[in-house]
Amino acid sequence: MITTELKDSVLNYLIENENDLYVEFDGETLATQLQTSPSYVLAIIEDMADRHFLQKEGTIGYNTMCWLKTKIFDFYKMGGYAFEEHIIEGNLIKLKLEIENSEANIGKPQYDKMMSAIMAIIGAYSIISGGTKPS
Repeated sequence: MITTELKDSVLNYLIENENDLYVEFDGETLATQLQTSPSYVLAIIEDMADRHFLQKEGTIGYNTMCWLKTKIFDFYKMGGYAFEEHIIEGNLIKLKLEIENSEANIGKPQYDKMMSAIMAIIGAYSIISGGTKPS
């Protein structure tokens, strides 16, 4: 499974091994180091390219060459994928608290609908994030 921790490990590898924004690596070797599959490593790299964190120069087998874009360094400095996940969790908790605090103003039926919706979102997020459930 591709986890937040795995994505951050790939991110850390790229940052630590860049040379003038260029990184070349063997996906099989990196996967072995991270105790995962080469396919997962390449999927994470593809996701990073989709998010405009890097430009893939090419892939031959699992050997990958890419250029890092400056926004990847900002993402790394802000805490990477783990921080991004915490922001989402925080926003869900804040929304839940705002709904709870507005119960008197919006009426019981509307409150129940909104709480049901936010709890469904929190439940779905818990499944997607690998079991982390905001309180």
